[in-house]
Amino acid sequence: RHQKAENLDRQILLNLQKNADQHHNKNLLLTFTSNPPNINKVLRKHFNILEQSVRLSKIFTSPPCVVYRRPKNIKDHLINSKIGVKPQIGCHPCGKSRCKVCKHMQTTTVAKSTHSDFKHRIRGALDCDSDNVIYLLECGVCNKQYVGQTDTPFRIRFNNHRAHVRSLPGLPLSKHCTLKDHSFDDIRVTLLENNFRTISQMSSQMSSHKKDNELIALIAENLQKRQRKN
Repeated sequence: RHQKAENLDRQILLNLQKNADQHHNKNLLLTFTSNPPNINKVLRKHFNILEQSVRLSKIFTSPPCVVYRRPKNIKDHLINSKIGVKPQIGCHPCGKSRCKVCKHMQTTTVAKSTHSDFKHRIRGALDCDSDNVIYLLECGVCNKQYVGQTDTPFRIRFNNHRAHVRSLPGLPLSKHCTLKDHSFDDIRVTLLENNFRTISQMSSQMSSHKKDNELIALIAENLQKRQRKN
């Protein structure tokens, strides 16, 4: 036997021996449990069901082999290996490829009044998908500003504004966008606040900042008008 082993070609022995049927084997990956049922036996017993399918019979030429993965242990439950993404404070585009609002959205943490030096610092992380927001629209031609509020995602509200230019030409924003040398494409957007449940709550909180910020005063006045209408 020793002589037979010495006569074998070492290079051939070192080469990986491939099983001719190895590429046909399919594995069923399951999470290991302390008392697993005999899955292999079940698969062999009912393999004829797979063979009756034209498509599956080509994939599974033999019963799949069960392979177990390690279950989660205490370390996996206690330690999060994923790095959390910190919310981007301020107003910014959502970045979605099909979003038509992004080109109008300003990337900023401060909203400025075009009539004075007053500013409003944005405290939340707001983008095109944010809902229940107070927003500021600014004309890129004449710098006039419009403050609004919506309960729906801002993307929907903004697209409604766009549609209203034709369907409701009598609205203030629609009229402005149809002025000479103006268009809806000139509109710039800044989202100011969110997470308000009612217009009354918005109006109350905004009114408390009137003395500190002229832009907030404009927002509060606008919200109070909406509240009276409702």
